[in-house]
Amino acid sequence: MVLGSRSEPLSQVEVLVVDCQATAAAPRGHLLEIGWAQVRNTVTHPHACLIALPDGEEIPPAVSRITGISEHMMRAAVDRQLAWRALCYQAASLTQQPAPTVIHFARFEQPFLRTLGAGLFPLDVVCTRDIARRLLPNLPRCSLRALAGYFGRAVGALRRSADHVEATAFVWQELVRLLETKGVSTWSALHEWLAAPVEPTRCRRRLWPMPRDVRLSLPHAPGIYRMLRIDGSVLYVGKAASLHHRVNSYFRKQNGVPERLLEMLSQARAISFDVTPSPLEAALLEPDEIKRRRPPYNVALTIHDRALWFTSPDLSARSPEPSPDCPLGPFASPETLDQFVALARGDRAALTSGPWGPDAGHVQSRLRAVVRDPS
Repeated sequence: MVLGSRSEPLSQVEVLVVDCQATAAAPRGHLLEIGWAQVRNTVTHPHACLIALPDGEEIPPAVSRITGISEHMMRAAVDRQLAWRALCYQAASLTQQPAPTVIHFARFEQPFLRTLGAGLFPLDVVCTRDIARRLLPNLPRCSLRALAGYFGRAVGALRRSADHVEATAFVWQELVRLLETKGVSTWSALHEWLAAPVEPTRCRRRLWPMPRDVRLSLPHAPGIYRMLRIDGSVLYVGKAASLHHRVNSYFRKQNGVPERLLEMLSQARAISFDVTPSPLEAALLEPDEIKRRRPPYNVALTIHDRALWFTSPDLSARSPEPSPDCPLGPFASPETLDQFVALARGDRAALTSGPWGPDAGHVQSRLRAVVRDPS
């Protein structure tokens, strides 16, 4: 049965946005959490519930780490069929039937949902990842986090269904605007567009969202830099002996780029920076800036189980925790701290000339300032 009009403009179609988290991909994995929300012009408050695992099954440690879901939290889990009935009830309230449903990377979710439906599947699914790969063929990555960031929305560090439903809804609304510029303006037209073959349009070299002239205009000077989303939110803070050389180095490599870096560069649309008198000044400013901004891609200073290091004012002692004896930091790794100590212990001539300038007194005053206010 088909109710409602499939010729209604996409921007006016009420859709059901769904997200699932699981212990692994189907068929080996088990559903762990499911979330959904009705979306038209705005997102209704998403519903999410934890799903009881089969007897004898436990959450793998890696999954618990990336979702934050613990065995203790699973005491509130519900039977998966109860959750499925609640989702179907929500789907039945939509005007169009089967319910227009939006899922990111639907190939992961659909096997779990179809198993729950046991042959009855009231959802007409489209995948935002598939849409984005056609609309934005040169975007380095089309993960939910990369796409949401590309359009200017942060996604939480933990993979939870409620947050992912809201992020998927945001991405869907942005994609609808792009689809309409391509003449894809109805739900039926969207299905036809997705079913049509498409000729490869990806360039032989990677293309990046950040305009080339923005990064090429950076000065050949030491300082700290901030990778920014289109909304101005900070993705990453770094230091450099040459802002021009360091920032542009991210965009030169074509192969072997780490996935996490590709995800970040898919979101980076602009950059801001502060020039410092010396690379040592930049090294001193960077930890303060990271603590103040808490950017998501400065992994070492945002993930709780990554070691941070602090050192004493005379650089003779170090500790993984700040203390009165070791207030200077944090440093992202023992290697970073070693590099800093090597720089700080250079002779006076090295600190007052060449790449380190301008004078040792200025560097020492900055050291004293950090020690007085390590936060």
